[in-house]
Amino acid sequence: MAWCAKERKITNADIEKKKSAIGELDTEIASLTTEIEDPVTGLLIQIKTEEGTLSKCIKDQAEETKDRQDENAEYQKEIANCVKSQDLMTRAMRVLKKYYGETMKKSGFVQIGSDNKDAPDTWKDEYKGQSENGNKVTATLQTILENIQKGEENAHSAEVTAQHAFEDSMTKLKKDEKDAQESITELRVSLAEKQKTLHRKTKDQKATTKEKKALQEYLLDMKPECDYIVQNIAAREFNRKQEGEALDKAVKQIKDTNAYKEGELDEKIAKR
Repeated sequence: MAWCAKERKITNADIEKKKSAIGELDTEIASLTTEIEDPVTGLLIQIKTEEGTLSKCIKDQAEETKDRQDENAEYQKEIANCVKSQDLMTRAMRVLKKYYGETMKKSGFVQIGSDNKDAPDTWKDEYKGQSENGNKVTATLQTILENIQKGEENAHSAEVTAQHAFEDSMTKLKKDEKDAQESITELRVSLAEKQKTLHRKTKDQKATTKEKKALQEYLLDMKPECDYIVQNIAAREFNRKQEGEALDKAVKQIKDTNAYKEGELDEKIAKR
């Protein structure tokens, strides 16, 4: 009876400890699972998001680099055209100035005014003839040249602005790329640690559950015998008491017999 009470007390206490440990493990496992698998804040979704950010940074850098290269190629073409056009305009103006200045005077095609002694009367009026047209053409070419130069300046300015904007954007994208890589590394380290802890906790939970089950089965094994003892202990003690009293009575009755008394007397005489 004492053994049953002691074993049941110890075993039930151990079972309660196992239950408490399992409860704590269940809570820790649920928390770790949420930290890993939550669809909004879990490590897996965070890693996926950061990987998407990293992929986009790399893609944006490639696209912006290609766009910048294409823009620069167009810029180089435009500048080359400007330089070529300015050279053409400059040479054309040089030719026209020479033509309207020297060649036309020598050829007599340009009216030189009343100072010419051999000039006919119709030339005595002061008018400039084709030299005025030449000046107009030259002025037009000069305007075109200035527009080309201004276009070149605008192209240079636009290129500088575009290059600065590209460099600023690339600096930001490189930083975003680095931040994403570092974040992914940290998140993956954290994921590995939590997965390792989750695996250990799950293993502990299974082992503790198995131990609790073994203790419960141990209680079931001792239940028939211990229940029998508990149920019959009162009757057993009563019967023992009755048996003891009956034995005491029998001893008294035996000692009261003549044979017992004579035997005691003979024993005393023998000892003398």
